[in-house]
Amino acid sequence: MRLPDQRSGKDNVSTVHWPAGHEPAGAAIHEVNSGRSVATPELVWAWLVRPDLWHTYYANVRDVRHIAGPWPEIGLGSHFSWVTFRAPVITKVTEFEPYERLAWTGSGRGSRGHHAWILLPEAGGTFIHTEETSAVFPLAYSARSSDRRCAVNTRSGSTISPRSPRAERDRRHDRRLRCHDLQSIDP
Repeated sequence: MRLPDQRSGKDNVSTVHWPAGHEPAGAAIHEVNSGRSVATPELVWAWLVRPDLWHTYYANVRDVRHIAGPWPEIGLGSHFSWVTFRAPVITKVTEFEPYERLAWTGSGRGSRGHHAWILLPEAGGTFIHTEETSAVFPLAYSARSSDRRCAVNTRSGSTISPRSPRAERDRRHDRRLRCHDLQSIDP
């Protein structure tokens, strides 16, 4: 499995299994994050597959509700709704390989996206890689979501970055569910 190498800074081929219509090349936004945790892949996984507990370590989630499929531990085909960045989202789990791969598609407020997680065991813990794409108009997205860090518009190569004082403050206190949220999990 090839992933971005944080040490060398070299870009490697993405290993995400992109569903049709969610590929980075056609997305308005493609975001990539990687990190490491001292927790085992099994422990990281245990937190990822419990959306009803995300609020305990991720401040930008609320109103998680089961719709269908496996619950409270999600599985392939699980449907749930939640609110993030003040936007309601309906999510369906589309990939589920325990302790290795988890992905879901979601939609809400005229946007649709795909978010994938890849966990790799390594000495002393887990390498966590996550990618997401969103098919939403980039300027409207950045204006509505001033909490986000910069995201790259893959069509133009430009960077989306709200510049208001509030956006700068919010970006410093970013609370997205990303690999850095799981880095602090203590085994």
